[in-house]
Amino acid sequence: MNSKRPVTLTIATIVLIVLVLFSSGLSLASNFGLLGSAYGFNNLQPGTRPDFGNGQSLDNSGANGGTSQTNPNYQNFQGRTGGFNTLFRFIRIGTIGLYCTVLALGLLAAFGLWKQKKWAAILAIILSALILLASIPGFLRIFSWLIFSETLLKILLSLVVIILLLLPASRKAYSPSPALDLDDDI
Repeated sequence: MNSKRPVTLTIATIVLIVLVLFSSGLSLASNFGLLGSAYGFNNLQPGTRPDFGNGQSLDNSGANGGTSQTNPNYQNFQGRTGGFNTLFRFIRIGTIGLYCTVLALGLLAAFGLWKQKKWAAILAIILSALILLASIPGFLRIFSWLIFSETLLKILLSLVVIILLLLPASRKAYSPSPALDLDDDI
């Protein structure tokens, strides 16, 4: 381990922190409803439906009639019915756990990179590659410029981390320093 930290390693550490906070932190904040109503209908009271100003709501209750008591095919406004609520609840818990794991591993890798550890570089490359691969399908569901820019930013940050950690200056910084061989003198 060299005593002087190269600039590429410092930049890779900072970009990794931004990448992990942006990808996992934003998703966690969205899941817990901390982003407000811009990302969903988190502020609705039970039994109310969102109104878009034109008298229509998401469940089209005016056309099909009523509520769950009057219509057996009634769906709540998220489109989930009956037994699927439990399944979606488990999936949500699993994704929250996955986001927490990625966040913790990313911050651990950033700390290890700051200390110039080789295991941290390997972990950072693996995490960046996983975030890159998970972000690529986001281009298939481009609904707005916000989703497109979020996906593009995740891909670019992932590529920057991978490229910076594979540069020779960075690899030299976290490689083990040659030990003094005293056996050669004998």
